[in-house]
Parts: sequence; structure tokens; C-alpha cells
Amino acid sequence: MGKCLTIVKLVGIGSLGLSSSLFLYSSQIQVPELLKSSGSPTAEFKNKLTSIITIIRGQFWSLGSLASYLLYQAYTNSPSYGKHPYLIYAALSFPIALAYNYYSTFSNEQKILNNTEEETTYTTETRVVKETVPQPEETSNLDNSNYNILGESPKVVEKEVQVEVPTVKKIALTEATLNSILPSILESYYNSGAILGAGFLLGLIGYIGDNLK
Repeated sequence: MGKCLTIVKLVGIGSLGLSSSLFLYSSQIQVPELLKSSGSPTAEFKNKLTSIITIIRGQFWSLGSLASYLLYQAYTNSPSYGKHPYLIYAALSFPIALAYNYYSTFSNEQKILNNTEEETTYTTETRVVKETVPQPEETSNLDNSNYNILGESPKVVEKEVQVEVPTVKKIALTEATLNSILPSILESYYNSGAILGAGFLLGLIGYIGDNLK
């Protein structure tokens, strides 16, 4: 039992380390080197970047899920004296990194994967609107004071106004958009790798001091 738990812990911790390394390598070396060799975001660069994002997503989700599952199983199947909190803390690094990665860069990744972005254009249209015009005040012949005739409905008139109507359509991803979102993606990858790396180090340090091996 103890040997099986040891293997489960090591595989779980190792999966966190691999996933963290993948993010850090992509953000600090792979993508910058690719951009440097291309000179500018060419079609070939976009294709290679799409491949990198696809690989990162697949390995991140698979390795992270495996790590969290194994570390959680190691915690729940350990005897009471072996239920160390580091197993849970390390297991939580994947869902935290997943949530951060999703909210910070998922939409930008989709633009690259689909090679599309949204463009909003505005067209001017003439529309007829109704406007209520108050009735003019009457002047009293007795004391020259102004008053409104009770029970008389306000006048409704129609007038033409110019309005701008937005239209959203999908267009091919432009070089300017790619240049603007790429730094955000690289920063997200680095931070995701750091979160997973923290979980890996926490798991490794906890395992070294674990009394159940």
C-alpha cells in the first residue's frame, strides 16, 4: 500500500512539474524564438503558433487533471497519519491555474486558433421618432397670467433623427491584433507556469518530509 501511494504521489507531483515546464518554456523560449526567427507574424508563424497553443492546451489539461486526481487519491487513500495537507494544496494548483488561464487568455487563444476577430462598423440610418410637445400656455384676460387648459392632451409630433447602428462581423485576424494579444498570452502562460510550479515545489518539499513512503 505504501509503495503504491508513493508511486501515485511521485507521478502526480511530476505531472505538475511537466505542465509547469511546458508553460514556462513556451512563454520564455519557444514563442519568442519563433517570433524572432520569423521577423513578423507571417502565415507560417500563425500556423506554428496555432500548433503550440493546441499542444499546450492538450498537455496542460491532461497532465493537470492527472496530477490533481492522483494527489487527491493519495490523500484520501492514506491512513490518518499520512493525510498531509501538502497533497491537497498541490492538487489545487491545477484548477487555480486553469481558472486563471481561462479568464486571462482563452478568448485571445481562440482568435489565433480560428484566425478570426470581430470588427464593429457603424452605419448611419434615419429613423422617425415621436416627441411630445407641451401645449402653449394661454394668457388670462383678467390679470395677464399664464395658464394651461386642463384636460387638453399634449401634442405628439414625429421627427427624423440620425442614428448610428453598429454591425459586428468576423474578419481574418490582422497582424495588428496578433501583435497586441501575443504579449498577453505569453504573460498568461508564464503566470500559469508559475502557479503550477508553486504547486510542484510545494508537493516536492512535502514529499521529502512525508513519513509515508
